Amino acid sequence: MVIGEFLKTTLDLNGISTQNLARTDRVHTTLVFVLLDEKGDRSFIYCRNPGADILLTPENVHSDLLCNTQVKSEHGGGCPLFGFFCHAKRR
Repeated sequence: MVIGEFLKTTLDLNGISTQNLARTDRVHTTLVFVLLDEKGDRSFIYCRNPGADILLTPENVHSDLLCNTQVKSEHGGGCPLFGFFCHAKRR
């Protein structure tokens, strides 16, 4: 969990709450490397076999925290989460 610890420490050092961070020892942190070619086109390399993002469930995300924050968007596990969980909460 070296990469996950690095990410958590970086967030903590920058004053970003990690209070509700979901963690696991079952699999490693998924990584995505974004490559830019000379034209500015992007290519992606995913390091996941499997990665922790596959374990993310709605139960891991506290929709009340996302919906009552000043954050304009949230991204995790390869899919935009903010709109989904806020919309689901209003149902």
